Amino acid sequence: MRPEVGAILQRACKDCHSNETRWPWYSHIAPASWLLERDVKRGREKLNFSDWTSRNRSANEVEEICDAVTNGSMPLRGYRLIHREASLSTHDVDVICAWADTAMAEARMPVPTAEAANLLGGGISNTPQAR
Repeated sequence: MRPEVGAILQRACKDCHSNETRWPWYSHIAPASWLLERDVKRGREKLNFSDWTSRNRSANEVEEICDAVTNGSMPLRGYRLIHREASLSTHDVDVICAWADTAMAEARMPVPTAEAANLLGGGISNTPQAR
């Protein structure tokens, strides 16, 4: 992930979509604590950047990130009201979507099978194979 993308995600997304949540003082006072805990739990269930590199992602999952920032549904309006720095500029959205496009292309690339690897020069042999 490019540093520019990481910085945008850190600023606008990772409080709810990672295990790196910065809990503000009001997150310890009910009923705000209940709402924040619910939103973070839902955010992590939908998308958790803390496990981003440790698992395969579908192209659809990555596409949803671009869609959510493009249509303004993410970051949540209530979050943006309190955390002005989380608002995304047009440039931020373009950077995220360009990164998502690249990640989608990578997610759609087929994983070569052993047979395909052999055909590509990874083990071509002149000796006949037993049948």
